[in-house]
Amino acid sequence: MEIKELLLEWQDVLQCDVPLCAGTILTELEEWDSLSQSGMAAFFDRKLGIRLSSDEIAKCRTVRDLLALAGKA
Repeated sequence: MEIKELLLEWQDVLQCDVPLCAGTILTELEEWDSLSQSGMAAFFDRKLGIRLSSDEIAKCRTVRDLLALAGKA
């Protein structure tokens, strides 16, 4: 999956109207909460085959950190 496609998918997972980029600071997004972090962990598992806990996702500060977990950074 290409980075641009991942960003669009993640925007959907987060139900975020703001376009995401690598430098987006997750804690500045209103939608970044424990529920969205669980949804992101589920996305990684289902779509990317990468098992992560919500806690591992919660440690990410930026979208770039998520990209690194996805092996795209």
